Amino acid sequence: MRKLTFFFLICASLAMSGCVEKSNIIPIQAVNELDINKFMGTWYEMANSRNSSKTPRAGFTVTFSMNEKGLITVLLKYHEKTLYGPFKESTGKGKWLGPKHPGIIKISFFLNSYGDYHILDIDKDYTRALILKQNSRNFRILSRVPALSVEDIKYLKEKIRSIGYNPDDLVWIEH
Repeated sequence: MRKLTFFFLICASLAMSGCVEKSNIIPIQAVNELDINKFMGTWYEMANSRNSSKTPRAGFTVTFSMNEKGLITVLLKYHEKTLYGPFKESTGKGKWLGPKHPGIIKISFFLNSYGDYHILDIDKDYTRALILKQNSRNFRILSRVPALSVEDIKYLKEKIRSIGYNPDDLVWIEH
């Protein structure tokens, strides 16, 4: 009887998981062209739409490097709360989906639990990028330098607005 009850609880949970409202997730389109080698290197995370309950970060950088087998190492470096807060570092792994899906990189910081990161916009010189984690509202604005021009900020905010999100939700990171 216990096994039967457990089985029904599992079935009910799976059935209810399909009832979760996902109407606030808007389908997105990653860039159609990406030179993955130009994308590699160090980026400053200028802003994100991270949940405000998480610890603020400062001086945040992410470095992407690809080995000869095509596997990507993702190195995060930042300070907690302020530029004078404790220094933290985290290493993850990534996979580029290649020419068929050039604007998508799968990234994992825990075992083999990968999330798809969609590059929604990148300028021709690969100096700034707008990235969205799939099935979320988690945006990241990346830059090769620790400052963005007023024009770039205006452009990226308009891009976020044009796909149905609120750019006022962005949290700007101190550098």
